[in-house]
Amino acid sequence: DRINNKTSYAVNRCIALMCENERFAVNGSGDIDLINALDGRTLYEKYTEILQNAPVEICYVGSMSAEEVADKLQSSLALTDRAPELPQTDVVRRAGEVREIAETMDISQGKLSIGFRTGTCMYDEDYLSFSLFCTLFGSSPTSRLFLNVREKLSLCYYASSGYHRSKGIITVSSGIEAQNYEVARREIAAQLEAVQNGDFEPWELEGARSCMLSSLRSRED
Repeated sequence: DRINNKTSYAVNRCIALMCENERFAVNGSGDIDLINALDGRTLYEKYTEILQNAPVEICYVGSMSAEEVADKLQSSLALTDRAPELPQTDVVRRAGEVREIAETMDISQGKLSIGFRTGTCMYDEDYLSFSLFCTLFGSSPTSRLFLNVREKLSLCYYASSGYHRSKGIITVSSGIEAQNYEVARREIAAQLEAVQNGDFEPWELEGARSCMLSSLRSRED
C-alpha cells in the first residue's frame, strides 16, 4: 500500500495538493478506488484502444538497415498510421499563495515536504544551470540541505530535494521530530535563500558540478 511508505507518501501528497486540478496531481501508479471499479470489459476496451491509437516507438540495435527493420516490423505487426494527440504538461510559471497543510498519523517520525514552483523546466534555455542550482541546494551529498540542515544542525533524519524537470517543480523531503517543525522549515527556507543570493563557497559549487557530471557519465553504463 502506497501509504505505508511515509516518505514517498508525503512527497506524493505534497504534489497532489500543490497541483490540485492539474493532470500532474494524478499519481502514475493509479488510484485504488478506480482500480477496484475496473472490470474485464473496461480493461479489454482500453487494451483495444491502446493497440489502435497509442504512439509506437521501437528501438533497434543491429547491423540491419533502419528501412529494412521498419519494413519487417510493419508487415509483422500490421501497424497503422497514427497521429495521436498526446496531452502536454502544463508548466505554471508563477506560484500562487503559500498553503500549509498538516495531516496527523500515528507514526514515530514526522515528514516535512515542501513544494516550490520554479518557472523553469527542461525545455528552457537555462535548464542546465537551474539543474546545477538544484543539485547545490538539495540533491547531492554536498548540498546545502544535507550538510547544514541534517549534518550541522541535526534538525532532521534526512533532507533532500527533487527537481521535477518536466513540470518545473522542486520538492523538499525531510524526516523530522514534530517539535522541530518550525525551525526545520525556517532553516530549509534559509538555505534556499542563501543559494539564491550566491552565498556559498566555491567548493560547494564544484561539488554540485562534479555530482552532475558523475550522474551523466553513469548513464553510459
